[in-house]
Amino acid sequence: MFGTVIRRLLVLLVSLLCIMLILEPTKAYAETDTNCKGQRLILTLLSPKIEEQLTLFYKDRLNEKPTFAPFLGGYDLKLEYHDSHIIAHVTVEPYVGPHLSVGQDLITFHIDNSGEVKVTAYQHLKNYELPPHWRKVVIPTATFRQM
Repeated sequence: MFGTVIRRLLVLLVSLLCIMLILEPTKAYAETDTNCKGQRLILTLLSPKIEEQLTLFYKDRLNEKPTFAPFLGGYDLKLEYHDSHIIAHVTVEPYVGPHLSVGQDLITFHIDNSGEVKVTAYQHLKNYELPPHWRKVVIPTATFRQM
């Protein structure tokens, strides 16, 4: 009788452990996935403004217009929530050609409660050197100082 009780307790403990192991990673993934989806949604909505700023900054520096894709990664998004507006700090790595990063830039947006988006700051953080066969897109007299 004592052996039967021990076996049942062991089966119960193993079952509980299996359920915990199965459910916990799913829960952690769901939380992370929701956060990533929310960031991707914000970046997708801001993409036209981001592309506009990248075009303005790189127009005198590159012969080819760099692009940005929120679904590829290479970005960082920090949000500050206020009663009357939201401040979004977006760090992006624009690229040319087959996803060759040309630099890293920080763009700050002011989003008011009516949905109007204004760029309040643009900062070029760093340059990335392109491979030799892509260096032809860099304008020789270009400077990459902060804007």
